[in-house]
Amino acid sequence: MRLLAVITAVSISLTPVFAFTQNLEKPSGETKHADACQQILIPGEDWQLVSEGFELLVGPATNARGELFFNDIQTSKTYRLNAEGQPETFVEESGKGNGQAFGPDGRLYAAAAGQNKIVAYNADGSMEVLLDGISGNDLIVRHDGTLYVTEPKMDGKEPGEVWLVRKDGSAQVVDTGLEFPSGIALSPDQRRLYVADSRTRWVYCYQIQTDGALANKRRFFELEISKNTEASYLGGLKVDTDGRLYAVTRAGIEVCDSGGTFQCILPLPNGNLSNLAFGGPGRNLLYATCGDKLYKRKIRALGVESYLAPSQDRKAGGG
Repeated sequence: MRLLAVITAVSISLTPVFAFTQNLEKPSGETKHADACQQILIPGEDWQLVSEGFELLVGPATNARGELFFNDIQTSKTYRLNAEGQPETFVEESGKGNGQAFGPDGRLYAAAAGQNKIVAYNADGSMEVLLDGISGNDLIVRHDGTLYVTEPKMDGKEPGEVWLVRKDGSAQVVDTGLEFPSGIALSPDQRRLYVADSRTRWVYCYQIQTDGALANKRRFFELEISKNTEASYLGGLKVDTDGRLYAVTRAGIEVCDSGGTFQCILPLPNGNLSNLAFGGPGRNLLYATCGDKLYKRKIRALGVESYLAPSQDRKAGGG
């Protein structure tokens, strides 16, 4: 385990604020580019309320069975939906758990942002600390068990970092320079890494090298909603089997194709959206964490889980 400098208490107190997508504009009840949206949305299907009464939901993630896990960052609890679709406590104290994702070993990997740790939970909820000193915002796990973690700097004076955490516990910074790195995702072929910069209007793309390092950083997707402003409040990122990238913004879920070309904006279930996850047995349920509420919606698209073997379809690989 590699010991890093501990982040100050100030950053801990601010983490929940920036972990959440603040909806500063009235969410649209309509979608743009109807043809593209029809490839994703199912006529007659709408957002359904799954559960409410939380404080601030973040970090939705699904396991191999499509079961949903999510964090209430303010109360430091991690929940799972049981067989009846009702939330039950999975972890009593998550250390202000933020972004999380399942790995190929079936464990739930999470950023315990309030404790500056990256941890892994077993099926019984027992925890292993993988790394100290990273106040992670979001993370993703590859099929080989390596992790990528975004770490924004809360003081606003330093650029954020993207970390690579290997299976042996070693870690290194593989990118620096984004103003506030937040959501993170892999292309279906796992050759590319996507990172959202929530204080700009850009999703960035990197090529993943054989040793896990990142190269050829470039601006990949410019958000439509943020043409007249720099801050987009970009939250979570998710990818479907056709290589489309779903980006949480303050006005809706912006979707681009595998080449970074804008497709459409899906409507929000309410005005407060932080992240998304594909779930259900067929990976065609889109879950949304929205303030104190959890929603779901059945769609045509199928989600990609990065802990599975990567797709060899270059069309879906990210351009």
